[in-house]
Amino acid sequence: MSKKKTIPEKIGKRYFKVYVSVFDRKVHVLLNHTPEEYAKWLTKNKVKDVSQTKFDDFAGFSVEITAENEQIELVIYIKHFNWAIKCQGTLIHEITHTIVKIFAGNSIPFTIETQEFFAQMISRMYEDIAYKLLR
Repeated sequence: MSKKKTIPEKIGKRYFKVYVSVFDRKVHVLLNHTPEEYAKWLTKNKVKDVSQTKFDDFAGFSVEITAENEQIELVIYIKHFNWAIKCQGTLIHEITHTIVKIFAGNSIPFTIETQEFFAQMISRMYEDIAYKLLR
């Protein structure tokens, strides 16, 4: 008899990477980190610039960073995350911002013709993140 997997009620501090293979883009995901821990992560990873430094008004954000190797990478940061619907909404919201940045960085317009690709990229990133969380 196989053991049934359950979704954990609480998710601790998590950091992992997901990849948007179509565009060879790395996305760092930080969940349940304090702003101070995020700042330490930026320093540890020698991030050269970051546009998001004010945390008071945000449940989460998506930002582009310049990594040590001069590559542009993306970060999804969510201050408080668990499996509640509100947190899922925040995650999907930040994934959408991330995909918009990838589209813009590759000069892909958001149109009727590209909407299916856009939606597929959002759902794939959500699935990749969920997979990492449930492993």
